Amino acid sequence: MMRQRLLRSIERAFVFVLALSSVFAVSRKFPDTMIEPKWLAMVLSVAAWGIFHYTCRFWGRHEEENGSVLPAVESSMVIVCGLQATFFLLQKVGFASSYGQFTAGSFGNVAGFVSCICLSFPLGWRQAKTCGQPWLQLFLLSKAFCVVAVVWSGSRTGMLCLLACSVWKALPVMRKPLLCGMPLLLLLFVFGFKTDSSRGRWFILQRSCELIAQRPLTGWGRGGFEAHYMDVQADYFKSCPDSAYALLADNIRHPLNEWLAVTADYGLVGLAVVLLLVVTVVRYALRHPSPMSISVSQVWLCLGIFSLFSYPFHYPFTWLTLAWGVAVVFRQPLSRCRKSVSMFLLALLPVLGTLTVCRAQQEMALRQLQDKVSYGQAKRMLPRYAQLYPHRRHDFRFLYSYAFCQYEAGRYSDALQTARECRALLADYDLMLLLGDTFSALGQQDSTLYYYGRAHAMCPSRLTPLYEQFRVYRSAGDTVRCRQLQKAILSKPVKVKSRLAEEMTEEVRSYGEK
Repeated sequence: MMRQRLLRSIERAFVFVLALSSVFAVSRKFPDTMIEPKWLAMVLSVAAWGIFHYTCRFWGRHEEENGSVLPAVESSMVIVCGLQATFFLLQKVGFASSYGQFTAGSFGNVAGFVSCICLSFPLGWRQAKTCGQPWLQLFLLSKAFCVVAVVWSGSRTGMLCLLACSVWKALPVMRKPLLCGMPLLLLLFVFGFKTDSSRGRWFILQRSCELIAQRPLTGWGRGGFEAHYMDVQADYFKSCPDSAYALLADNIRHPLNEWLAVTADYGLVGLAVVLLLVVTVVRYALRHPSPMSISVSQVWLCLGIFSLFSYPFHYPFTWLTLAWGVAVVFRQPLSRCRKSVSMFLLALLPVLGTLTVCRAQQEMALRQLQDKVSYGQAKRMLPRYAQLYPHRRHDFRFLYSYAFCQYEAGRYSDALQTARECRALLADYDLMLLLGDTFSALGQQDSTLYYYGRAHAMCPSRLTPLYEQFRVYRSAGDTVRCRQLQKAILSKPVKVKSRLAEEMTEEVRSYGEK
């Protein structure tokens, strides 16, 4: 009995670390300091927990009752998200430092933070009823912190999720009208406030539909949106240079809608497959209800709302809650094939853990290279980049970093080749600037002006592309074009004021002065 309790406690500790890592893992040793560490830490936690769990079952030392780990996962997610909300509030009142200008809690922006809090909000209520009074009060205080944190963040989608969950829980008779009226409520709530943000979303929606219309059935393939969307945006502004959306346009890598993202990458066929999977799971859940299925339905309601206006599947916590919900719904079928699943996972998880460790080592090595390049050691880092290239040649983030290192090292022809490889995977404002800089170093003026112009078409509100074109014409002695660009730059409203923008503006203003 003591051994069973000990093993059960160890397993619950693994579960808590899993939930904790999916939300709080942050490390500056990775190129992506906020999201990649969460993914790697969560996958390693899953591998470690799974190996422990299935090894104990294989040797017959852990006979825990079927499904008993699912409440532990739910409790862990509730505790972790309560801590995350508290951390965010401490940041807001100045008792905890933020990781950066736009960070929220341990996330890189409000979208990740709010999706985490809202997906956890429906969880734990059923368990809280069976707790003692002190634990119930602590639970309610945690949920209150979550509500305050979402409201303080200013996220319209988050507040709508909390409202929908509250109506769903407090008024069961309103569930069907809520689901029927949700699309209209979403449109009014999102597009009725924050006019500029709403117009920007509408613009992205229109351009995304144009991208999808080019390949409606099969889509552009994995990563297709990132590879082609900014070209569509650039073509639009090239044909409509005076568009009112010009000041709102930014460097976009996601359509802010998960359904559009799936359709852009895999077409209507891919979207149909995803919808079929969703309908299958929901129908099975309705036919086989359980005490925990109510919480699952509310989590999926929040996930559905967020999927329309954000990118929740970008974050590991979303996949954790989704996996938990599917496990709850299919608990009985999974229990019938538990032995086969156990053997398969026991063989798979060590491989998964090994691959994750290798990935983490590559990411940390890349971050070290990037740091040393920024300190002027580009030439010395080229051999190490070359070692990583065979393993990361299909990763546009690595290719961009490699091309930048080659450019800084003066290997302009090599930088151009690597940047073109990156261009096949990514349409991006910063990549256009790098290509323009590379062609400028090679003395190819026409190509230089083309890529600077392409960068300007992608993000018309940015000053840098116009400034770089101005420098090219100034070096060539073309005073007519310089005057035209001088007028355009000085009359352009600055979207984000910075010291660099002020310096560029002053340099352009001084042109022609004696």
